[in-house]
Amino acid sequence: MELFKNIRLKIGQSTLKSRSSSIKRAVKNFDFSKAAQIGILWDATSDSGINVIAAFIKRMTESGKQTEVLAYIPGKDVSDRLTGLTHMRFLRSSDLSFAFIPVSDDAKDFMKKKYDVLIDINPSRIFPLTYIATLSNSLIRVGIDNNSDQENSPYDLMIQTGRVPDIGAFLEQAVHYLSLINSQVNEK
Repeated sequence: MELFKNIRLKIGQSTLKSRSSSIKRAVKNFDFSKAAQIGILWDATSDSGINVIAAFIKRMTESGKQTEVLAYIPGKDVSDRLTGLTHMRFLRSSDLSFAFIPVSDDAKDFMKKKYDVLIDINPSRIFPLTYIATLSNSLIRVGIDNNSDQENSPYDLMIQTGRVPDIGAFLEQAVHYLSLINSQVNEK
């Protein structure tokens, strides 16, 4: 069974490599204070970080940044804690193709939307979320540095979080470093 799953995953990874090789991203000036739309990819295998993410979304909304979340749920059922959040869409195992490629309308819309910032909270590098992050039209992509395959990482900015990622600390560091990048770009 595990062998079959690995073959399916290899097919998906090969498809991603083929599709991502044709993508050309233009380097533009980035100013976090002017960023209007933030997309968050979240591995919600454990929904323990929901309060931190909800607080972050509230903070970004208060500062004029529209924030949307696409949460990966490994099963078919969504936890009751997550269903009442209007700013969150879900990617379930039933929304994946044979090769673990996201095929739902929510996933396709998320990839097409041109977010100013994409934040990927995916410490285990779950393939469907990595697929979306890699093919995203976002101006800048931020992810967790888990020391695995950094050369093929889809991120423009990687932040180390320690062995067990603290989502709150990661989000704070992401905002901090994005603000620094904006400061340096504006000085030139």
